[in-house]
Amino acid sequence: MIGDVAAAHEESISGVCVAGGKRRVTVVHHNAPCRRRERKTRTNPLPLLRCVTAALRRLPSPQTVELSLSLSLTSSFLDSAPIFQVFDSDGDFLRNGGTYMLSPPNGGGGILAAAIKQGSDQDCSLGVIQHESYTGWPVTISALVRPTFISTSFQLLLSFAYIPPNVCTKNSDWIIKSSNDFEGNRAAVMLGDDKNPVGSLFFIKSYDSSKNYYKLVVCGGRGDEHCRNIGVDKDENGYKRLVVTEGEPLVLQFDKVNKGNFAFESNLSMVV
Repeated sequence: MIGDVAAAHEESISGVCVAGGKRRVTVVHHNAPCRRRERKTRTNPLPLLRCVTAALRRLPSPQTVELSLSLSLTSSFLDSAPIFQVFDSDGDFLRNGGTYMLSPPNGGGGILAAAIKQGSDQDCSLGVIQHESYTGWPVTISALVRPTFISTSFQLLLSFAYIPPNVCTKNSDWIIKSSNDFEGNRAAVMLGDDKNPVGSLFFIKSYDSSKNYYKLVVCGGRGDEHCRNIGVDKDENGYKRLVVTEGEPLVLQFDKVNKGNFAFESNLSMVV
């Protein structure tokens, strides 16, 4: 294809374009098409495309401009969109299906669950909260796709790795409950129950990449055009509830779970 492009022009181009390998070289001669001196196994075409594109840009004809643009678009197509990996607090890739402590670096306590009464309903649910007296419970992070590591583009299911025995639910998956369930008129993060057995989908987005700080967001059903943060708001009982908000997010980092940083703890009520 590169030879055909060069042959279509009678303008002179002089130079050497090396096509992404040690031995595959294309020489462009005066008033002659690009000729491949050697053919080896398939190599990365991007360096060759960029080299020829740069040479063609030095030619003034309108046809050259059109061909240069075509090659540029081809190069852009071959370049994959950047994938932003998520890192834990040690700087390692966040593992798909891994279990981590969601630790707010700005303080305020760990992330766990407590029994929340839903209005006049006698039943209870477990709400996801932040509590200053606890380090929190480990959370398992799983993508809908199955790569080894997590990126910021993945839809994620979050669930506590373990919850203590309680009368509210046996489901540890995080779900978003409607604002009608919360007096602050904000949708709250709860644990699933018989009425809501399927976990909601979250994204991890960067907050401060230099420190590996992140935030959780949820997005509307139409895609990413309207995403909102997961933040914190106090309810009437003084619990700092995790809620969906347009305001400030709850900033998090992901700590590996090991014997040194976790012992299951909670004296919070598991009954209403």
